[in-house]
Amino acid sequence: MGRRYKFKIRGQNVHGWGPYSEIGEVLVATEAGQMSPIAVTENSDQTVKLPWALPIENGAPVSSYKIKVRAKDGVNYYETSYCNGADASITASRQCDVPMLAFRQLPFLLEQGDLIVAIG
Repeated sequence: MGRRYKFKIRGQNVHGWGPYSEIGEVLVATEAGQMSPIAVTENSDQTVKLPWALPIENGAPVSSYKIKVRAKDGVNYYETSYCNGADASITASRQCDVPMLAFRQLPFLLEQGDLIVAIG
């Protein structure tokens, strides 16, 4: 996980040096790596399972995900309220289950046999 640096600072003027500040700390990390494709699978209970792999964390743990599903037009992607990537249980399990019915409504309008495509 990234590297933590601790520091303190003080200033100087014509009268001398002032006292040091409290110790500060910073975590040096970069954004998470690119997600690998989501492997969409259908469950027998009329839900679609959207699982994903943990991306390279680059120094800091992933705290949330943004999951979008492609609409019928094949161009636009939209989030679904069933897949809240900031929810701790979804973040920990790295998957969400979405009722098939949700994909048949706006904004998705997918029909029986349409391919469900999701990105993370």
